[in-house]
Amino acid sequence: MKFWVVAKDGLLGQELCKYFKEIGIPFVGSSHLDADILNVEALEQFYKKHKPTHIVNCAAYVNVDEAEGVGKQLAYALNVTGPKNLTSIAREHGARLIHIGTDYVFNGNKGAEYVETDTTNPINEYGRTKLQGEIEVLKYEKGLCIRTASIYGSGKPGIVSGILDMLKTKEEAKHISDQISSPTYTKDICEALFAIKDESGVFHFTNSGFVSRYGLVLHIWQLAKELGIETKCKKVIAVLQKEAKRAAIRPLRSVLSNKKIGPFLDKPIRTWEEALREYITTLC
Repeated sequence: MKFWVVAKDGLLGQELCKYFKEIGIPFVGSSHLDADILNVEALEQFYKKHKPTHIVNCAAYVNVDEAEGVGKQLAYALNVTGPKNLTSIAREHGARLIHIGTDYVFNGNKGAEYVETDTTNPINEYGRTKLQGEIEVLKYEKGLCIRTASIYGSGKPGIVSGILDMLKTKEEAKHISDQISSPTYTKDICEALFAIKDESGVFHFTNSGFVSRYGLVLHIWQLAKELGIETKCKKVIAVLQKEAKRAAIRPLRSVLSNKKIGPFLDKPIRTWEEALREYITTLC
């Protein structure tokens, strides 16, 4: 068994490399300089050199607003063409391909947790390209897509670090009160990914529970005070999506169900509050 972590320097890629090292699993990581996912020949050369049994695609274009305009072509390239190329390499060599998906493949109007078999209907360009990418991966019988949401972790900026920066630098912090999802720690994604490494199809994984972006800011603000992290913020203001000046609309409630993946895990899934506390404690 040997893993190839594509986008080793990204938020999840860094955590995966650290995780595999800690548990003693052979792995190799690549950046776009080592093996550009838009260059099939470069991917082929990298594969032949390292001969992994599992390819984990952590590469993605994630600027949701820019994907609506100036980033549209790059979003398609990284989120659709890249996964298609990796699928071709995996199929040719019989390797398993694990692709990281998103809750944004749903429109957010269900009013309940989304299960893997629910109809997809993305409402922004990022979600549309991510859906097209996972369709390419799932054409391969050894393709696995793990949809997750609102990820954060050490080493790279994520939703939590962005909120902390806002709390440290602004006296008034504003965030969306009608966008609800499940903040998810990259450390927990790594454990879940390894547990289903030899499965195929679609699985959902997030930390359990859910919260609005506004509620998340309030929670992080309170944790910061409790843990002695200095902030400048004096007031947190709730705003609606329609009031925010953003190029892309987001799903209102994109909460994913963890029921399918549950039996594969050796322990209960942590709540988003438990995972978040651990992460922020590491910053103190």
